[in-house]
Order: sequence, then C-alpha cells, then structure tokens
Amino acid sequence: MDSFGQFIYASEIVSQCKFALGGLGQLNFALKSIQESSDAQPERSQFFCNEVFRSIHSFLSHASNISRLFWPAVPERLNEESEEAYEARISSQPSVARARALRAAFGLPDDHVLKSRKLHDLLEHFDEKLDQWRATNAHQNIINDYIGPKDDIIGAAETYMMRWFDPSKGTFTFRGETFDLQALSTAADEMLQRATKVEEQLREKLKNEALA
Repeated sequence: MDSFGQFIYASEIVSQCKFALGGLGQLNFALKSIQESSDAQPERSQFFCNEVFRSIHSFLSHASNISRLFWPAVPERLNEESEEAYEARISSQPSVARARALRAAFGLPDDHVLKSRKLHDLLEHFDEKLDQWRATNAHQNIINDYIGPKDDIIGAAETYMMRWFDPSKGTFTFRGETFDLQALSTAADEMLQRATKVEEQLREKLKNEALA
C-alpha cells in the first residue's frame, strides 16, 4: 500500500476512535442524568436509560469498525490445502493485504484487545442471537435493557438478558457474551494516540514527496 492509501486509512481510524470514545462520553452523561432524575421524572429516567444502551451500541459499533480495518474476516483453510497454498490465497485478498500493511505501520501486537472476534460477531449476527433466544427459551423469559449488578435479579440466566450493563464493573453483556468496556475504552484511546501519530507522519511524508 502506498503512503497516500495508508494516510486515508489512518485518518479513518482516527475518526472511528473519536466516534467510539464519543459514545462512551455520552454513556457517562446518560448514567449521571439517571442518577440525577427524581422519582417524579420517570420519562426522563427512561429516556436516559435508553441513551445508556444506544451509547454502548454506538461505542461497540465503532470499536468493531476499527477491529475490521486491522483484522478483517479471513477465509478458513480448505481441507488438504497446504499452508503455502492457503497463504497465497488469502494474501491475494485486498482486505488481508490492507490489514497487514496497517498492522505493520501501527506496530500492533497480534493479541490486541480490539482483535476480538466476539466484538465482530455480536453486531454482525445480532438477529441470529435473537433467533436463538426464541428457539431455546420455552418460557419466553427475557430481560431487556437492565442496568445494575446481576445479583439484583434472582434466578435469571444470562441468556435471558438481551442487554445488561453493570456500571460497577463497566461490563456489557448480551445473552451471555460479556464485553469489558473499560478495557475496550483504554484500547480505543491508545489506538487514537497511535493513529494520530501515524497520520501526522504520513502527512509529512506526503508533503515531502510532493516537494521532491
């Protein structure tokens, strides 16, 4: 990938990081507003409860976009396919080549928090998760948009909980799949610092190339 291509991707990653962190800012504002709401303001409280989950979904959506730019879906190795043939096949895919170039430019470790396939799959297969709940839950038990520790609900399986946010732990759970929002937030903030630096380096490189 040439310098201009890397610059465009770096700029997009900067934007996605800012969008993600903006979602967390809105989450904190919504939580504070719920605490400040009185018993006489049920509509206000419900509005900000909805904002909590909208903000979390926004954060996870943008975090997933960052993840896909660096770690896109890769085809599985075919039966009896050699490692050399498999490598040649996936290397020819533009998304794989792009991701490898970006990871090298950003110096990312292979075990980065944002690499999580769980982060990809939650949003990509959201409808299928609902289908699984309907097919396996004979009693149609469901808890939607719950804010608080799980201990407050007695006898509730995590698979009954469609969206559950525990502010004390900073975790979001959807049907048993838990995301550490604090860890993801730290990773997104660190990624923003990397992306800003890479973007600036590439901008300077392009400027020098134009003057040469």
